[in-house]
Amino acid sequence: MSSLSKRVERDDIRDEQREKRKAAFDADVAKIREEMQQEERDAELREVLVGTASVELIRENADGSADYMFNFPPEAMAALTRLGIMTAIQAGVGEAKRYDPDYEEEPPAPVMDESIKCLGIEAGFIAWDEEEWHPEGVVFDWAGADDESLINFYHLVRKEAVWECIKQLEIGKKGDPYTGSLFTCDHNDNIDYQIKVLKEHFELELPEKFQTPLGEGKQ
Repeated sequence: MSSLSKRVERDDIRDEQREKRKAAFDADVAKIREEMQQEERDAELREVLVGTASVELIRENADGSADYMFNFPPEAMAALTRLGIMTAIQAGVGEAKRYDPDYEEEPPAPVMDESIKCLGIEAGFIAWDEEEWHPEGVVFDWAGADDESLINFYHLVRKEAVWECIKQLEIGKKGDPYTGSLFTCDHNDNIDYQIKVLKEHFELELPEKFQTPLGEGKQ
């Protein structure tokens, strides 16, 4: 295979990896935002349940203490029961681990996960496929590594870190927990501006919504 053909093939692989990373980024933002919206709905439900509870004095005792009756709706009682059972089970499992003679708590070892592999391929490293001479446990053919791929990998990792920051900023936007629509407010405008600055500084591609400077187009 000629050098030109290899470069064309490498460019195609990089484009494909960029599309996969973009789709994964959008999916992560949507998933985390949905979890946060579910938490807001649960919080509102808890507020309603607690708001319907009542406390009734049964009697006052000679020693100065008193007996009370707490009245909760069935939904609240069921939720409290489930919470108590799950808390007890989790606490018991956690405590029991240390009694296992073979139990040793060790920090997780670094692994070559799919995201690192995708970044390496996009940078230009050649990954092993199904070759018979494929070394066991080795992902990349380091014999074909070069300085250009290493430099590309450095820049890709740096951009990946920036994308993670941008993702967290996107997640921090305020929206309606029921419809998922984002609010039009200064808080969200400031986040858009921070994302725009990050993308410009690290020379990331800017979506159309970030092309207009903050404040323009508003009445």
